[in-house]
Amino acid sequence: MRVPVLALTVLLLFGFGDGRAPVITRSSPTPEPHSTPPALPKPTGRYQVATSVFHLTDPSRPDLLSKQQFRELMFQVWYPAEAAPQAEIARYIPNHALTQALKDTQHDQQDPAVFDGWESVRTGAAMNAPVSRQGSRFPILFLSHGLGEPRSLYTGLSQELASHGYIVVCIDHPYGGITVLPDGRAISTADDPAAGNPEVQPRLVEEWARDASFVLNRMMAPDKTDSGTSGRFAGHIDKSRIGMLGHSLGGAAALEACRADPRFKACADLDGVPFGKVKDEGVKRPTLIMRSGPVYSDEDLAKKGRTRAQWDELGRQVQATWNSLFEKSKGVPIYAVIIKGAGHMSYSDAPFVMPDTINRFGGRTIDAQRGFEIMSAYLRGFFDKYLNHKPSDLLDGPKPPYAEALAESFNSR
Repeated sequence: MRVPVLALTVLLLFGFGDGRAPVITRSSPTPEPHSTPPALPKPTGRYQVATSVFHLTDPSRPDLLSKQQFRELMFQVWYPAEAAPQAEIARYIPNHALTQALKDTQHDQQDPAVFDGWESVRTGAAMNAPVSRQGSRFPILFLSHGLGEPRSLYTGLSQELASHGYIVVCIDHPYGGITVLPDGRAISTADDPAAGNPEVQPRLVEEWARDASFVLNRMMAPDKTDSGTSGRFAGHIDKSRIGMLGHSLGGAAALEACRADPRFKACADLDGVPFGKVKDEGVKRPTLIMRSGPVYSDEDLAKKGRTRAQWDELGRQVQATWNSLFEKSKGVPIYAVIIKGAGHMSYSDAPFVMPDTINRFGGRTIDAQRGFEIMSAYLRGFFDKYLNHKPSDLLDGPKPPYAEALAESFNSR
């Protein structure tokens, strides 16, 4: 029987506790479905941000479900841009067809009104504005979504990184998330009965890593037609500064991309379980592991049929799994961070646009803006160190500046 995507989220949420005593954090309120449309966190970097959406077909790989077609990819690029006061501001949801698809699939068990509200949300990015001339070439990051999620759910993080000088490529993996192709077809995990099967997820992780390598190839190839395709970024990308990050299953894909493709120099896994060859061999590139840290009182755990001793033991088992991976990653710098009060979906826009996905499991949750601040600071510090060659007091300083962060490092230098 197929495991629903939300059920997988619940399993992952319970699998990433740190086994420590409860810590009091601020609680995020859950707005009513018909309240004011949500607002995304504002980018904090010095660059203006723009975005463009692309569609590519990989002629070397057949479609996973229909062997009569090739693999089609939608992806969105967020990038430092020149000011474009007349440009259209990008919508959070690119078209109504995606809104309808989210409703039709009862995405994350949300009230349909939630997705109507998403249509009113505007990003902080200009559509198709020119790439900034303030830097000769920029580092590039690829971002993979969690299983079942649309790329739009990572807009806040994509904008933030772009505002700090990164080109960010957010890919919709076919049948791994939910997207609408140019011909109007909506494809999602609902089309793939095996998507929620843990036994096939190592294969999915490999496919998603191949997606990133394929899109990188196309973006590095100059666009000689001046048709606005993804190749128009080729002259703005620094080939020596390429990284990848991902959430949940997308985090596992980031680890796999860094294992399989030497062009990826650093990777970040946001609350994802390692799969396949990485689990057996260890990581191959500098890596940031960020995990959720649910905070439950004894009463909260009792409602879920668990005791404190059972919860602590689960935390120890999960930590032992990660320790095994760290030991296999001989000589590779690894930073591991747990954000206390963060849930599995905290590593997305969910705390801002559908906060009940965080709150519905009970316990205490970190304030949405505070959680985003901590997560994005660690990501910037990590990629700045390993792609931009800047020292990081956040990663390597004597004391973490965030009380909510439990941080440790291995083989760091």
